[in-house]
Amino acid sequence: MKGQKVGIGDTSPSYTLDVGGNAQIVTDLLVGGSVSLREKADAISDTAAYGQVWVKTATPNELYFTTDAGDDIQLTTGTSHLRVLPFIPQ
Repeated sequence: MKGQKVGIGDTSPSYTLDVGGNAQIVTDLLVGGSVSLREKADAISDTAAYGQVWVKTATPNELYFTTDAGDDIQLTTGTSHLRVLPFIPQ
């Protein structure tokens, strides 16, 4: 440990637990604070039985959910409220 910080795949951790790479959690993930998501252009490759929540690089940012079939569902319009849209399978 370096200054009470642990790095996995990271020799200079910036956080209490800093993981440089992918992580898999096979049970529940409980968060007692905020969750920050880095924006990206698209969701990652689809994986059966897994959905994705991600922030699209747009101005302002947009929150999306992508199903395991690759359907992108926009959850917000970039404003401070959740926009509920009907899901229409393609």
